[in-house]
Amino acid sequence: MTRKNLSRMVHFVIILLVIAPILYVALLTFQGNAQGLGLLENLTTNVSTVISLMSVCILPFAGFLIKSKWDQIDQTQDSLGQFYISLLLILIGFLLIGNTGMAILIFILIAFSVVILKVRLGDAFQVFFKSPKHNISNFAGEMAMLLIAAFIRFAIWRISTGS
Repeated sequence: MTRKNLSRMVHFVIILLVIAPILYVALLTFQGNAQGLGLLENLTTNVSTVISLMSVCILPFAGFLIKSKWDQIDQTQDSLGQFYISLLLILIGFLLIGNTGMAILIFILIAFSVVILKVRLGDAFQVFFKSPKHNISNFAGEMAMLLIAAFIRFAIWRISTGS
């Protein structure tokens, strides 16, 4: 596999992340029509549907984060390290909200990019821990995504406990 194929894979994952909310809203519409409800009625009557819609609507933001980090890669260790750390933070966010399908896609993307771009993950973590102030500005989007994912996980937990 070459760098061109990896670029295609990255863009395919980005397209899936952007299209997923549209497909989910279409699914909710069809599901509501089968029950005799509109989309808004379906959302107002079922709280877990709103939470799952929130977890799906975070996907295009993750796609934007991946695209912005992919465009910054210029074969230096710092930019490759930032790309890997960004993918790992997005992977943690997906696992936190329980979106295992997209988490598996991101994990496959990480695995192929490690093999093709030949960057050691230890070097990526050294870049991450080298300057904390610099990391806050570089990974602010990923941190915001993790914060939203934690909020969604808390809402899922509250619904599952029944309180």
